[in-house]
Amino acid sequence: MLYKVRKTAAIAKRTQSKTCSSSDPKRYELPDYDAVATAGDGDHFVQAKADAAFAFFSQALQHSKGKWAGQPFELQPWQKAIVGNLIGWQRADGTRRYRSAYIEVARKNGKSTLIAGLALWSLLASGENSPEVYCCASSRDQAAIVGDACKAMIRACPALSSVLEIYRNTITCSKNSGKIEILSADAGTKHGKSPSCIIYDELHTAPNRDLWDAMQTGVGARQEPLSIAITTAGFDKHSLCYEQNLYSQKVRSGTVVDRSHLPVLFGADKDADWKSPAVWRAANPNLGVSVDESFLQSECEKAQELPGHEIAFRQLYLCQWTETKKRWISLESWAACAAPEIDEQYFAGKDIIIGIDLSTTTDLTSAAVITVDEEENVAFLSYAFCPENGIRRRARVDRVPYDTWASQGSLIATPGDVVDYEFVAEKIRMIAKIARSVKAVGYDPWNATQFAVGLAQEGLPMLEVRQGFRTMSEPAKALEALVLGKKLKHAAHPVADWCMANTMIDTDPAGNIKPSKSSSTERIDCIAALVTALACMVHKDADNKTSIYEQGNMQWV
Repeated sequence: MLYKVRKTAAIAKRTQSKTCSSSDPKRYELPDYDAVATAGDGDHFVQAKADAAFAFFSQALQHSKGKWAGQPFELQPWQKAIVGNLIGWQRADGTRRYRSAYIEVARKNGKSTLIAGLALWSLLASGENSPEVYCCASSRDQAAIVGDACKAMIRACPALSSVLEIYRNTITCSKNSGKIEILSADAGTKHGKSPSCIIYDELHTAPNRDLWDAMQTGVGARQEPLSIAITTAGFDKHSLCYEQNLYSQKVRSGTVVDRSHLPVLFGADKDADWKSPAVWRAANPNLGVSVDESFLQSECEKAQELPGHEIAFRQLYLCQWTETKKRWISLESWAACAAPEIDEQYFAGKDIIIGIDLSTTTDLTSAAVITVDEEENVAFLSYAFCPENGIRRRARVDRVPYDTWASQGSLIATPGDVVDYEFVAEKIRMIAKIARSVKAVGYDPWNATQFAVGLAQEGLPMLEVRQGFRTMSEPAKALEALVLGKKLKHAAHPVADWCMANTMIDTDPAGNIKPSKSSSTERIDCIAALVTALACMVHKDADNKTSIYEQGNMQWV
């Protein structure tokens, strides 16, 4: 076996001058990309080099998990296309044509195994002097997946075990003084390295671009470095990963000419019917191999029942970029509930419930007003407050139009550096005066006790609503049902719309849910206030077991 490992590298070295016809690489086609048409002067395909790589995978590597455990790593056609193009294409001087690749493919298609194989190939057969291969990931746990796959392949092959030493985060080769190092974004120093090959797993989870940039700046000493990003789709369109996705799309379409970049994008079109099995195949080249269609069918059915699951399904299994990591309620469904007639005067003479989310004194604060009509529709009006000082700076830093909203009156800018809670209290008093009655004012006791005591002394019915799963789950599910049933009517308030776009859903092991946000710069306060108001509606009195908000035949629990 050791002979075979060495032989594959030798074959690659001996055949740099051997070329194939331009039509041969067509056997290794990738979605909507033509390697032949995009080739530059002197670029040529060396079939023997590709064959050597294929032999390395099948003769030296074994699967370590699942039903193929212990079997040779026979590349699937789509994997063969990636490996064949990366290794087979050469420049006129015999060096590697492709210096970078972006590979986007759905979960469960064998990404980690492919990465591990490419890492070992780059260490043993790339021809680099003292090769340094870095397998990067955002977290230690993610990095360990690739590292463990490499280690399992080495242990399964006596030839590899004889030349490679395994350590916790490093694999070294005594024959060429090379190494594979496992790095995570949360590790210590990332500078001072000289990568010959960089592989970044699940790039969409990268917390920033520090690790990526540190690696890229270190390749200058290498004659033919290779940088591979492999990932599913993400949700952050301001991220490094989306930047790479867009660049790869441009290279693939010919908008950008870059013969050294290999764009590999398996994914469904953004407007494709995500419930169609034909669409699933576009993002899952291993469908029927490592991906079971019945599994996708089950996940799809779940996504149709649970709006929060739809985004996860489309992102992870269809490689469709979404607005948030786990969108709770689709923006289409939310927009369908817009009702321009909902304004302050709509609540005059009606029974109302108010929910407040005070957040911190420097952040967005919100109050929500709701009422129920005779047809059991819930009307919702949002108020948003923000400190006036620094509003322009915050708009610039957060890339959110706080200043525009303030000038339009959608955001109430309170004087000073912190939110003046008296403005919030005064708005509650004002809406209470025009309403027939205030059934409850819900608040989180964590940061609003003093505020609540003041309003209670004025005669308003204050109700504690804690922000945990147990309290928030029922009203969150009620909101979900209202939106899906088009029983919610909201005023299309721009700040509330933005908050809904930021709102994800968290789930505990018991199946309870609560709203959450995806990043520190995003806000969900208007939606949190709405769910707090709904919590008052579904609240059960311990004695009579009835809703605090009784009207008609409403059944909220």
